[in-house]
Amino acid sequence: MLPSSSINGSCESMIRETVRICSSEGTQTLKPKYIPKVIPVGLPVHHLLTAVQNAKIVGRDEPQKKFLTIGIPSVARKKGNYISSTLNSLINRSTAEEQRQITVVVLLADSDSSVRMYRAKWLSSQYKKYIDSGFLHIIETVPDIYPSFENLRHTFNDPDSRVRWRAKQVVDFAFSLSYGMTLSEYYLILEDDVECAPHYVKAIQEFIKIQKKDWVSLSFTGFLIIGRLLKSSDLERLVSFLMLFYSEKPVDLLILQYIDLMVPSRTVITRRVPSLFQHVGIHSSLDGKVQKLKDKKYSASIRKYQVVNPEADLVTSMKTYETYYPEMAYGLSYGYFWAMAPKANDTLDIIFHEPQNVTKIYIMSGSNDHVNDILVNGVLQVSPHFINLVSDYKAECENFVPVAGFEKGIVNVTLSNFLTQCVRIKVTMTQKNWLVISEIAIFK
Repeated sequence: MLPSSSINGSCESMIRETVRICSSEGTQTLKPKYIPKVIPVGLPVHHLLTAVQNAKIVGRDEPQKKFLTIGIPSVARKKGNYISSTLNSLINRSTAEEQRQITVVVLLADSDSSVRMYRAKWLSSQYKKYIDSGFLHIIETVPDIYPSFENLRHTFNDPDSRVRWRAKQVVDFAFSLSYGMTLSEYYLILEDDVECAPHYVKAIQEFIKIQKKDWVSLSFTGFLIIGRLLKSSDLERLVSFLMLFYSEKPVDLLILQYIDLMVPSRTVITRRVPSLFQHVGIHSSLDGKVQKLKDKKYSASIRKYQVVNPEADLVTSMKTYETYYPEMAYGLSYGYFWAMAPKANDTLDIIFHEPQNVTKIYIMSGSNDHVNDILVNGVLQVSPHFINLVSDYKAECENFVPVAGFEKGIVNVTLSNFLTQCVRIKVTMTQKNWLVISEIAIFK
């Protein structure tokens, strides 16, 4: 990955040189009378970074960086008001401890200052508790960051009104990103009309933890940029990119193009499934635009048992499908491990960091979406002591003891305070169907 100084120093000249190539796909220039003699490309980033210092309406400053900033640009719609339901979802589906690790930044991006002030007062009264705690910041746009939006080049065969709307939206997103640069380690892009899954904070933390390769962006939905996680250290580069191309493409396509330029490998799969956020809005901030798409991979499901499992490492000899790692079945947030057809003697080993007095183990295979992907023939084994890793795929533990067999894809076994450091799921017969492990619950 290129250092920030290199990107900031050379990106502008390189991108200006290739702007026609970068923005040509899927575009169509309209009549020449709409094209100015000099196409406006680029806005001054330093002006934006200065302007954000005067953007905050309410919000408590924190002495230290948090784990996550959630950025939500918002414009009042003529039909539908979704911001309160979005904030309620973020609050109700996170714990008080998780909320202390988050700053939610709502950017009021309405062009009319009276509308911004009205919305700010309403939100301040409704969410005073969360503003006082530092969980919620409300900021507003600064009018002089925007260009005139006149004589912009028409791309994607969009009419003049839509070109101006989407160009302003790009600047809005850049402004929100600029405000969040120093608040936390990570930045999550959301919109003001989403619902979030239970334990979404824990799920994000767990998904970051299990990444095996370097990444530029992680995705928690099937949409283009809703639910996109970025490293805060990369935000200044992204803002520079957006401000260069604000008039060329919609903001979602620009952000995806930036990620494509920066991504270290095309083979790295960085989307979490099930998705953590669902788009619920219908009416857009652009008059007349209706958006009814839903993420079919979103799930608001919760585990059968809301158990915080002991800290552990998980290794398996089974071939994992995409990012459905074993850890997805072990965390508190809903997810599952998905393996291609397992063979006899394949194993999934759970190695506790410290021995635990285990009283019960519940393991469920299969899911509502994959009812046939159960473990048909398998056994659960436990061991009191971890010795070492035989390989990256299998643990060596002392005196494994079988404690239960899988019946209809499930193990539910009670133990008598059995001192345990290793838990093993062992396949006893090759099967044609793939295998889903949808829940692992360890009771102490």
